[in-house]
Amino acid sequence: ARPRHSALNLAAARTAHPARAISIGIACQTLLYAAINIVLPLIGTRWGVAGMFAALGLLSALFALAARLLPDARLPDLSADAPSGAIGPDGLRVLAAMALFTFGSLAIWPFMERAAHAIHIPATAFGRYQSIATLASCFGNLALATWVARARRTGPLLVALFTCGGACAALTTTTSPLGFAVALAFYNGSWFVTYPLLLGIGYAVEPSGRLAVLCSATWLAMTSLGSLVTGAIAQAFSSYVPVGPMGLAFCLAALLTIWPLLRRLDATATEPSIRNAQPSTAG
Repeated sequence: ARPRHSALNLAAARTAHPARAISIGIACQTLLYAAINIVLPLIGTRWGVAGMFAALGLLSALFALAARLLPDARLPDLSADAPSGAIGPDGLRVLAAMALFTFGSLAIWPFMERAAHAIHIPATAFGRYQSIATLASCFGNLALATWVARARRTGPLLVALFTCGGACAALTTTTSPLGFAVALAFYNGSWFVTYPLLLGIGYAVEPSGRLAVLCSATWLAMTSLGSLVTGAIAQAFSSYVPVGPMGLAFCLAALLTIWPLLRRLDATATEPSIRNAQPSTAG
């Protein structure tokens, strides 16, 4: 997964609005997975396992050809601004926020079905809930892609992190199947909105995409660590209930970590427009 995400992040860095590019990529990826899940079994029924692997191979070849269409503009030369390999304090703040967010929000992800089973949700019902939640994430990313270029950074990320954290808490504390289904939809939708928003801040801090690639590495590392911690919590408490509130706490910690940088970036973005809006006093 890491090379794929790194390549996507580097390609997004070459666009005018990287967060929008990431959002569109996630939405297309979601639709592709849904299509594969529908079409691949039909191919297997008609042509067997060999046909399924042949179809996947053809799909991979098509993507390899499509990669030629990715933006190929030269990256800016940042050597005069920072020493090679340095990302600075703002970059470390972005990485810390990504680490806190992914550790807290994805801790419950590998155990989601077990959390549903704990409140007596059948596997078939959980599958339906997950399908609805996947669609929610797709529509959320499409909405973000149309809006992100015109929005400030503070408001959207504030709402996204609060929503994701609240959904995490609800997933392991609710005892209602309907409540679980609603929380899962909000969880999926808000997670896949928060991720490109955080990456967008990374691109604003370090436009070449190097920081965004480090964000992907942080995401993978914190996902693995979160799974280990969740397993230990479930074993110690014989329950997944504490994991959800822990996710809320870490999402709020991520917001507090990134907030000063958000405010500064938004202030910097509005200064030119304010200056341009002031009437000239020259006689």
